[in-house]
Amino acid sequence: MRWMLPILFVCSAAAQEQNRPVKKTDIESVLIREVQKHPDDFQANHRLAEFYRAHDRLPAAIPFFEKAYELNPNDYSNAWDLALSYLSTRKLEQARRVVHALQSKNDRAELHNLLGSIEEAAGALRAAVTEYQRAAQMAPSEKNVFDYATVFSDGKAYAEARQIFQYGVEKYPKSARMRVGLAVALHGLGQYHEAVTALCEAVDLDPDDARPVYFLTSMRDISPEMSEHVTSRLAHLVEVHPNNAQVQYGYAVSLRNQTQAALDDRKLVLVERHLRRAVQLDPKLTDAHFQLGVVYEQRGELSDAIREFETAIQQDPGSPTYHYRLARAYAAGRMPEKSAEQLRIFRKLKESRER
Repeated sequence: MRWMLPILFVCSAAAQEQNRPVKKTDIESVLIREVQKHPDDFQANHRLAEFYRAHDRLPAAIPFFEKAYELNPNDYSNAWDLALSYLSTRKLEQARRVVHALQSKNDRAELHNLLGSIEEAAGALRAAVTEYQRAAQMAPSEKNVFDYATVFSDGKAYAEARQIFQYGVEKYPKSARMRVGLAVALHGLGQYHEAVTALCEAVDLDPDDARPVYFLTSMRDISPEMSEHVTSRLAHLVEVHPNNAQVQYGYAVSLRNQTQAALDDRKLVLVERHLRRAVQLDPKLTDAHFQLGVVYEQRGELSDAIREFETAIQQDPGSPTYHYRLARAYAAGRMPEKSAEQLRIFRKLKESRER
């Protein structure tokens, strides 16, 4: 953001005079004063809009993007950001108008892709397919091909999605997300072994991507044979990627689901070991803390279970399940007041989700 450098210099000088670090509010104040002094200056309005967008304050950004657009509708960057901001705030008709205006001047693949996102958000899937297809034909980039295939998966047209994802995998062999998309399409077609293979390849390409492991773990209930196959593949991934928290977590959950049926104490110890390794590698892996609490609760180790459930809730206070399990653990530990409070929160969260 080169446009920020002069502003940062001014704010830094002011902050140094007061012997304090530069704050976001300092930058915002300078940008607001510039707009107040020069309300019809394109750059002043665009800079303030960009500042708000960079800090996820889109409702505040939009009026200044709009003013800049009014002052200079031919500035592609500002118009693009305005259209994206409209899309993110679901002002879809306004977003559509801005994109159409841009297309009238210079038709680009990225504009068709953006229009596809707008039509998809509006629920006009046929129009979205048309726009995504046009984008992929004009410029078959990884993003354009992926988005084109994904709209078919979202519409449960898995045969078409598989065909496009397969093309994407061949064109972009190092794309992990393309293989995840292919796996989803294969799963939708009932080709489970092929889906597992694609997901494992995705993990190997990008061990830090949580999605392949998530899908592998969620496939566990398809059949006993498939569950064993998924577990064996996750066991292999643990060996290949021992420092990957998601892989450790996924393998532990897969083992635990088998353990729930077999009540195998030896496997339960193994589940605990891999869950503990997962939270050691990534202390913010919330569901690993929760699953660890489930293991401790299952063994009657209530203080440890409560600790893990409390950690999960600290990281994700909006999960009804976490509060319910903590309420159970408190009740088992003879803490009725704490249990009642967690049940109250659980019911409130559940009711809000059911509205």
